[in-house]
Amino acid sequence: MSKKVIVYTSKTCSFCAQMKKQLIAAEIDYIEKVTTEHAEEWDGVKTMTAVPVFPTLMVGDEYLIPNRDFQNPQQGIQLVKKYMSDTYVKPSTDKLTRELLKTINASVNIVAQRMATLQNKVNSLETTLNNLIVDPTQIEIPKEVTNENS
Repeated sequence: MSKKVIVYTSKTCSFCAQMKKQLIAAEIDYIEKVTTEHAEEWDGVKTMTAVPVFPTLMVGDEYLIPNRDFQNPQQGIQLVKKYMSDTYVKPSTDKLTRELLKTINASVNIVAQRMATLQNKVNSLETTLNNLIVDPTQIEIPKEVTNENS
């Protein structure tokens, strides 16, 4: 395990604190870079990943980002260990690009399906509300009520 681990953090990020605690518990050495103190470098990371989320980890030349690559610090640690391993072989750029495109396509389809479901619910609600709306000129008021008011 010879690759350098860099953790880009924010001073107010509680997830960053959890991640650093897990790195220490796993006995993984890392370099913390608070983004306000390393603004130019952080700008480069944001440009490269297009995801300005904390904590962003860099293992060798691999970026690991919460909610994209891992959901909790434990998963993050597992990925760090994987990428630090001397036996890890990075897939070819073609293979990575192909897999990324398939993932993006699947995600877009999921979002489209959810939007269609929501649209159906909105349409149903609109129909229900339209059925509840009554034309006031069509309401018959009983004579007893009109006589009492006179």
